[in-house]
Formats: sequence, C-alpha cells, structure tokens
Amino acid sequence: MISLKSLLLEVYGKPKAIIIAGAAGVGKSTLADTLQPYIPSNFKVFNPDTFNPEDDPKKPNIKKNSDTIRTQAIPEAIQNKQSFVYDTTGQNFEQTAKVVFDAQKAGFDVMMIMLYASPIVSFLRNFSRDRRVEKSGVLNNWAKVYGLIDNYKKIPNLEFVLVQSPVTAEENKHVKEFEQAYSSGELEEYFKNILKSDPERFRSSFSKPKIQSADDLPDPETLKAKEEKKKKYEKMFTDAIKYIKEQFKEVEKYLKVIKPTDYKGAIAAVKTFAKP
Repeated sequence: MISLKSLLLEVYGKPKAIIIAGAAGVGKSTLADTLQPYIPSNFKVFNPDTFNPEDDPKKPNIKKNSDTIRTQAIPEAIQNKQSFVYDTTGQNFEQTAKVVFDAQKAGFDVMMIMLYASPIVSFLRNFSRDRRVEKSGVLNNWAKVYGLIDNYKKIPNLEFVLVQSPVTAEENKHVKEFEQAYSSGELEEYFKNILKSDPERFRSSFSKPKIQSADDLPDPETLKAKEEKKKKYEKMFTDAIKYIKEQFKEVEKYLKVIKPTDYKGAIAAVKTFAKP
C-alpha cells in the first residue's frame, strides 16, 4: 500500500532545503524577507534569532537555539521529508555540511545562498542593530564564514549561490576607506579610529552597563579583574584584525572567480529551485 507521504512526494516532487548563510550583521534577515514570497508556504523556517518565542528579542539564546535546530528540528524535518529554510552563519563547515549531506541522503535537493558583504559593512551593520555581537566576534565570524566559500562550492550536488549584499552610499564610502587602509597596512589604526569615534555605539549588547558613578565602583580586586578582562578583549580584537588581513586577500580571489549575483539573481535562483 502506497503511503500518503509517498503520494505527496510524487505530486509535489522532492523535498527541498534552502540554507541561507553569511556573516553576522551582513543582512541575512533582509535577504530572507526578500526571498520569502518566492518560497512555498509549506517550507519550515529555522532561524536561531526567532526559534524560541520565549526569548528576549534583543538577546535570543543563539547558541542554544542553533544547537536545538541542528540536532533536533532539522533531523526531524529531514525524517518527515519536510522542506525547510535554515538560517545560519555557516562558520562551522563540518556541522553545516552534515545538514547538507543528511538532507541529500534522504532525497532532498539542497541549495545554499551565501550573502556576502565587505568586513566593514558587516561590522558597522552589527553595531547598528539591537543585538550587537562583540567586535572581535564579528570580524572572526566574517573571516571564518567567507574563508569557507570554496569548501561549500565543492560539495557535490549542492546548488551554491553567492549573493552580493546591496550597500548604501555611506557604506560604500566605508568600504573604500577599509580597502585603502588594508592596502596601506594601516587596518589596526583604521579600526581604532572607528572605535574612538563613538565608543558607546561599538559596545556589545551582551556586555554589562558602564559604571555611572563612584557609588557603583566595585572593590579593588573586582576592578583588577575587569582591567585584565579588558586587556584580554583588546588582544582578541587585535588578533581578529590580523585574521581579517589574512583572509580578506583570499576571499577577494574567490570573488573574482565566483562573481556574486544580486538580489534579482537570488530571487530567480530560488524561484526555479523551490517551485513544486
């Protein structure tokens, strides 16, 4: 006897998975909203920002939600032949590739749409939203994600689409300044000047509030610990800038070979891929 699930697959075709990847702050949510009208309503959407409705929208438990999506929600969708959209940075190649391979093994067609923007665009956008990742984390994430472009492109039978995130005139000005600083070997000074321009803007939303008065001062031991922690984060940021220096040149090589498409190209690719 033929199951209902088998009949539905015959009518609607193979189940499909769309992975939307890209660095923190690059604009994945905007891209997802743009693509949403072209993705059938039967697709489940797995986004760590909104996965748990009980989360504080400004401080969702990203790690917990990501782990639950990857280890429970997606395997369940794959088992049920449920088409889905997976929103992830893609910085962990082994974990993301496993989602691809598991879905393919279960008969899914899989597409990855990776959204790209300059490191400085990702950095500035991160600090223009309510949920702001710590500054070294933004740069490290960028370097890890786009350092994997070639790895993802080489996954057999994965439809890989690289999309250029549109930038404003102001963002384009910062891109040119970043590239000039990179070319002249002054990237560390460039970032230091950005941080000095508005220290409060470039604070993580996950950090504790600044001390407002003498009454709020902690004891000397706590102050010493805070100073050590500050030095640690400063070193982490310096190391992250060095990581960006190493990766940016390599990523530029990829972009010359894999020329990114624009939003129109992404929409066309999704419409063709997602149609029953």
